[in-house]
Amino acid sequence: MIAFCIKSTLCLASFYAFYLLVLRNSKTFHFNRFYLLFSLLFSLLIPFIPLTTVLNPLGISEKAMLLPTATNELTTLNLPNGVIIVLYSIYTVICLVLFSRIFRNLYSLIRQIKYATSIKNGTSHLVLVSNPITPHSFFNRIFLHKDQYKNGSITQEVLLHEQAHCAQYHSVDIVLIEFIQVFCWFNPFIWLYKKEIQLNHEYLADKVVLSQHDRKSYQHTILTLLAGNNTSLLASNFNYSFTKRRLLMMTKEEPNNKLARMLLVVPLLLFIGVLFTSKPGYFGEVNHTTEQQTTPTPPVPPAPTMQ
Repeated sequence: MIAFCIKSTLCLASFYAFYLLVLRNSKTFHFNRFYLLFSLLFSLLIPFIPLTTVLNPLGISEKAMLLPTATNELTTLNLPNGVIIVLYSIYTVICLVLFSRIFRNLYSLIRQIKYATSIKNGTSHLVLVSNPITPHSFFNRIFLHKDQYKNGSITQEVLLHEQAHCAQYHSVDIVLIEFIQVFCWFNPFIWLYKKEIQLNHEYLADKVVLSQHDRKSYQHTILTLLAGNNTSLLASNFNYSFTKRRLLMMTKEEPNNKLARMLLVVPLLLFIGVLFTSKPGYFGEVNHTTEQQTTPTPPVPPAPTMQ
């Protein structure tokens, strides 16, 4: 367990550092979404993948590699049983708290869908609730304040933004990262990944809106929605903490080296794959060498001498 935590954390740290340096400020939003999801899952699975699985398709033998695999030999911590029980109890309690939070928010969304007015709107449904809320979406449901919708306060830009979330299935990413966070809450990079995934969703939805509407008008619309509040962690919504970065991203030009940035992922993936994969025996598979056991023979008494 300790070895898995160390390897997955170091792997996530490597992927996240590359994202910050190369991809974060680039308008490669669709690729960034794939990169964040793939690198997250890859980092959680790579400690279980044998090194030969990575090297054999490339025609490379493990002995031929000059770079040794990292963290293959990890010292086992010999902790008292009482300490282990306490640590596992704390881990379990926090997991249950996080899971109950997901269940509570999911239950709240289901109740709103059940009791609020629902209007078909293309491939999505508009859920009109009585309480003042910030527009947000969950799968193919868009949650809006009923009075604001009826008096025309909800602009076409806002509806298009939320429809983009629905059409691109951003809720799948959010639910996935939430459940991973339940079991890997101790890993700080999981929380950082969650933030970047949600922000990239906003970039993707903004891109759809800007393809049909004026940028300055849309920026003004975003600023007017900052006073709203949304309590659902599972929903895609206008989040004020992301607003500054979203507004700055709208003013950026398309980079000329988009393809080069994306191709840099290939050597990174190979390097991390070799560095953090496991060797045989990592998860208890011990390679026993058969040694011929010899039974010591008693000494032979000397032959009697003839007198």
